[in-house]
Amino acid sequence: MFKPKKYLTALLFLVLSVYTAQDNSTKEIEALYEDRPFSTPAEDLKIGFKALKIAIAANNEDQIKSMLYEICAAYYRAGQYSEAMKYAAKIDSRPGSDKYYSKIYISRIKFHLYKDFGMTDKAKLELDNAFKKASRLENQDTDTYHELKGYLYRDKSEMFTDIDSILKYDQKNLEEFLKFRKLYKRFSNLSMPYNNVGYDYLQKGNLDLALLNYKKAEYYALKADDQFNYAYVCQSFGEYYETLGKPDIAVEFYKKCLAIAQRFNEYKLALAATDYIRQIYLKQGDRENSIKYDQLFTELTNTVNVNKKAELNKVVAIIEKEKDLELINSNKSKYWIIGSLLFLGSLISIFAVYLYNKNKKDYLKFTKVIEEMKNRAATQVHHTEKEGAKSLSTNISDEKEHELMKKLNNFERKEQFLSSEISLGSLASNFNTNVNYLSKVIKKYRNHNFNSYINELRINYITEKLRTNPEYLNYKIAYLSEECGFSSYSSFVSIFKQQTGLTPSKFIEYLSKEQSNNNQN
Repeated sequence: MFKPKKYLTALLFLVLSVYTAQDNSTKEIEALYEDRPFSTPAEDLKIGFKALKIAIAANNEDQIKSMLYEICAAYYRAGQYSEAMKYAAKIDSRPGSDKYYSKIYISRIKFHLYKDFGMTDKAKLELDNAFKKASRLENQDTDTYHELKGYLYRDKSEMFTDIDSILKYDQKNLEEFLKFRKLYKRFSNLSMPYNNVGYDYLQKGNLDLALLNYKKAEYYALKADDQFNYAYVCQSFGEYYETLGKPDIAVEFYKKCLAIAQRFNEYKLALAATDYIRQIYLKQGDRENSIKYDQLFTELTNTVNVNKKAELNKVVAIIEKEKDLELINSNKSKYWIIGSLLFLGSLISIFAVYLYNKNKKDYLKFTKVIEEMKNRAATQVHHTEKEGAKSLSTNISDEKEHELMKKLNNFERKEQFLSSEISLGSLASNFNTNVNYLSKVIKKYRNHNFNSYINELRINYITEKLRTNPEYLNYKIAYLSEECGFSSYSSFVSIFKQQTGLTPSKFIEYLSKEQSNNNQN
């Protein structure tokens, strides 16, 4: 005989069992990450896979997505970009609940991956999608939401090259983190936002505000026992004291940064700290220490480059596979809308005309750039102290201005701007002056702020290399980027286009055609 009460009781027990199992899995996973303010990528992977196993056993979809994200992020930190992309795809393909915003965070990982490989349009698309998804979330007054929004603003700042825009979005990142209701460990604390804002002020030459933000960054890093962010704070203090002309104090902070970076296998951070240290010892004439840190710098450079080269082909293969899948899906869709496409013939014709005109305009931009380069080469134009001087006052003595201009001309002649580690602070220290004086002289005689000045020198250098050395036309864009001092592929592409009106690949295409035509004639 059917007994509904009995079956309802059994069903209720089953539902409660599922919820209890999921709740227990959440607590078990949280316990794995407890009291771990920072760990190496390898340690994060080990915990991530263990936590994923727990989430799968409990059929906890939110935790499954969250742990897949943790694994993806760990692979990205480890430089294993191909594996990171595979796990990003796994999260994107999973339906159902997403309580921890894992799919939005995956867009952040993909944003950085695409940006690292110079796919600026795809990177921007991922970031825009992440902002749109975040804007549609229901509860926007929680710590988890403010954390997400803060990170997105931080990513947004990386899309700009001018310091004012970077500062604007770094401050938005800080504002979101200041809305937290409690103090967090690991990456979700106030140290990094304050540190980023401090760095921006240092680049603007505002040392007081830079120091104020650095001290806050140090306070929150130590309070949260966050060694990762504390390492970056130490690097920032090093730059600050080097700018003040106190290299011995700067070295102490750089060495603290290096020790932490080495402990957690953060090779890029260790590489930057090592380079700062060896440069200071070289200026001081400390041959023994400069050689010691030169050797370490070489070892770290090789480690980073070997890993980067090993991953590059894998990532490109995955990206090409994604493009092929997109093309296949696109072709399938065409079969369904073939009738409609017949009516779009006129639009296609218009677009063809647009492309023709665009290519024509691009070629005119190219010829203009080449003409300017030839004029510079023919007349051997060099910057002088009168160039750009006009009526701008610096409140610096003529003797001091003349001394700084002499050093600046020497800096350009020796092509020292090709170092990816050059900064306003380090150059001011090398010139035995302060950032305020140097900024004013650059503005007066070069009509640029520091970043624009360095960018112009680098782009002029690489375009001249491309024009006068045919072998450079065969080099990859990534190599050209590093050759002229850019540490970021995407920044190089963006600034190259901003200065010439063309992308590097388009510029090389036109230059190759022109040289081929000249050879035939």
